[in-house]
Amino acid sequence: MRLTKPIRELFLQGTSPGKIALCVACGVTLAVFPIIGATTLLCTVVAMTLGLNLPAIQAVNWLVAPLQLALLLPLMRVGDFLFGARRSPLSADQFFTMVRQHPWSAATMLGISTLHAVVAWLLLAPLAFIFLYFPANHAFKRLAIVYGRAEQSSLAGGGSR
Repeated sequence: MRLTKPIRELFLQGTSPGKIALCVACGVTLAVFPIIGATTLLCTVVAMTLGLNLPAIQAVNWLVAPLQLALLLPLMRVGDFLFGARRSPLSADQFFTMVRQHPWSAATMLGISTLHAVVAWLLLAPLAFIFLYFPANHAFKRLAIVYGRAEQSSLAGGGSR
């Protein structure tokens, strides 16, 4: 099992289910931050601040990275709606035409939409974190019990895994 082995290793290192859940919830929440390239730094700062396993939170961040691209435009739309901004012409054709013909206008428009997306993310991120952390915490507590039983039975039977 490719996904369960790293989790099992974290348990064997003494990482608590709560810390693993925090890595997952923070990693996913930060991975969709709407500024491309900022998520690695954000995850590093959060991991160091909260004493989380840095490779674990970065692994979650990288696994979920496609969500950042998928949610970028929706976050821009939500942000534009929150600020009452005119909906930006962000279809690929329109944007590249605008970049070729009016590069400064394109950069300004994209910058403002990105700022709006960051505000939308700031409002939605706490909800996403809550919806991720509590189920993950419950699941990892149950998984810790299962791994604990497996370790006890392998030690009692004299075998090793």
